[in-house]
Amino acid sequence: MQAFLISFGYVGLFLSAFLSATILPGGSELVMGGLVVSNFNLYFCLAVATFGNSLGGVLNYYFGRVTDEEWAKKHMKISEERLIKVKKFVEEKGTISAFFSFTPLVGDIIPYILGFFKANIYKVSFYIFLGKLLRYALVLIGLKYGIAWLS
Repeated sequence: MQAFLISFGYVGLFLSAFLSATILPGGSELVMGGLVVSNFNLYFCLAVATFGNSLGGVLNYYFGRVTDEEWAKKHMKISEERLIKVKKFVEEKGTISAFFSFTPLVGDIIPYILGFFKANIYKVSFYIFLGKLLRYALVLIGLKYGIAWLS
């Protein structure tokens, strides 16, 4: 799938990054690596991947926002006590946790939880963007200096 997305250049990178922020696998780091070694612009790759992945994170936020509390209790098997505890955390310092939405495995659920508890979308979006920017900047640094180191 990554080779297919690489063939679409920046659009493929955007789609891959967007999908990578949801529960679907996107392999955006591989797509970005393929574009960089194919001499695509490093900074534009950073911008496209960050923007696409951030939008995917915001989509997860909105999925959480439209989730009904009763549905969550029933289908996600979340107790009332647990909901109260997490809600308190989100209200006190939860929006900054959106920064960690770039982390593997748990990162996709963080914006969802913040949306579920109706955290401030502007703050959440800002921290999602910063986290995703750091993620892709580190990948590009690794690509740039890793490739130079191997030669």
